[in-house]
Amino acid sequence: MSRDGPVPLKAEAIAGMSAYLFHVFQLDGAALSFEVRVLASDPEAIAHAEQVLQDHRSAAEVEIWDDARLVHRAARAPAA
Repeated sequence: MSRDGPVPLKAEAIAGMSAYLFHVFQLDGAALSFEVRVLASDPEAIAHAEQVLQDHRSAAEVEIWDDARLVHRAARAPAA
């Protein structure tokens, strides 16, 4: 937080990049964690969300936000 209020999530200083917010949820819908990544594109963000699901066994779903825009919602595939 700055003296002028919250620091905006947008990464305007990095040309062509966006700050993506990843909300990670458990199967019961409880928030597990969040992280911010500065990436070049939506497809990069989606690939990162898929990696989060692979890396964290307790993660059931990841929402990706670019400022106020919902980019994608990735869910773990049901167990066979």
